[in-house]
Amino acid sequence: MMRSYRRATVAAAALLLVACGSASSAPPASSKIPFNVLVVGALSSGAGPANQGFVNGMQAAALSLNESGGILGHKITFKIEDTGGNTTQSVTLVTQLLQSSPPGGGTWNFIESGATSDEQLAELPTVTKYKVPGIGVESSPQLGNPSVFPYHWILGVNIQAMDKTIADYMKAQGYHRIGFFYQNNAIGESSAQAIGPALAADGLTMVEVSYPATAIDVTPQMQEMQAQKPDAVIATAQSGPWIGYVLKARTALGFNVPFVGDASFSGADAYTIAGASNLNGVKYYTWNIDVYRPPSEQTPAQKRFFKYLSKVTTNLTQPLHQYAAGWDSLYFMDLAAQQAHSLNPDAIKSALDHLRIPKSNLLVTSPTGWGWTDTPVTGHLSHPPTGAFVISPIGPLSDGQIKVNLADVYPRIGA
Repeated sequence: MMRSYRRATVAAAALLLVACGSASSAPPASSKIPFNVLVVGALSSGAGPANQGFVNGMQAAALSLNESGGILGHKITFKIEDTGGNTTQSVTLVTQLLQSSPPGGGTWNFIESGATSDEQLAELPTVTKYKVPGIGVESSPQLGNPSVFPYHWILGVNIQAMDKTIADYMKAQGYHRIGFFYQNNAIGESSAQAIGPALAADGLTMVEVSYPATAIDVTPQMQEMQAQKPDAVIATAQSGPWIGYVLKARTALGFNVPFVGDASFSGADAYTIAGASNLNGVKYYTWNIDVYRPPSEQTPAQKRFFKYLSKVTTNLTQPLHQYAAGWDSLYFMDLAAQQAHSLNPDAIKSALDHLRIPKSNLLVTSPTGWGWTDTPVTGHLSHPPTGAFVISPIGPLSDGQIKVNLADVYPRIGA
């Protein structure tokens, strides 16, 4: 049965000359057929609130892009379905929708297929069949294999890069015996395969304990981890509530060794979910842009992003990167369409696989360094530039950012 259905259309306003794209001097001719964006993912439960931030970011980008005529002259419109996080429901919905034509005509040009790695892995075989391009922030390495999912690209976390950063941090802190406490789901299992080699490369020993993906009381598993006497613990907790379950179990057991949450912790408002009393000695791996810097340090792209995001929502309850990644996903599509001179999915695929990011652009998460290839297995994984991610204390969110002591951030911002 379908859950809540929402559709948003975004209209044109004044003309904007976007400083990115092809060498063409004339803007593309306007078309009555829209650039159709489809969202089929959790919005109301589990990872839903964080995913809503991604959708809001896309809507803000659509407002901005539509001011200059849309993408290749096609105004961006949305059709949005909330799956409630039910993967079976998500497959049914995405199949029904991709078999039908968009309300405004044309074809589906872009999809945000799922709010978690599990949801995307369920939906993507169908999405691939219909050749609909999509860019997501989920981080399971399986999603970044162009031989399996040729029309899906990952923007954001690369597990190999993340685990190296965390391992290097553990070594720098002088820890030797590291616990790995992970959720038994797609992202947790992928992390489990990568973290051991990363720790071993730094001469560190690992002990591991997994907990059920649906468990709301992880105290028994946390007690098992405590009994192994690690110097510090790395933890995963995909979908917001599990951040609280993990850290509250730690507090209940008086298990006070340092904890570092991986990127699954920073995908939601960890401070509110866990509660301040459960965050002593806890840090997480997060996007650099989530760490507050004053407006005077914002790039022109960031200033434009905030301007249009405020037209969509004035209450940024999720980490800023969720909104920024949604914004960037459509600006990447705009760049690809301009460089391909086409909205054909195979032309878009070729352009994204060999994307040229001009010096002047409106990307927010990282203006330089992102990019993909068509190389099998890893080509569609993200390859974040140095400094795009940091290990930071967990602070309260203010407009999507955390105000923390920059001296406590690793690696040091600006160093």
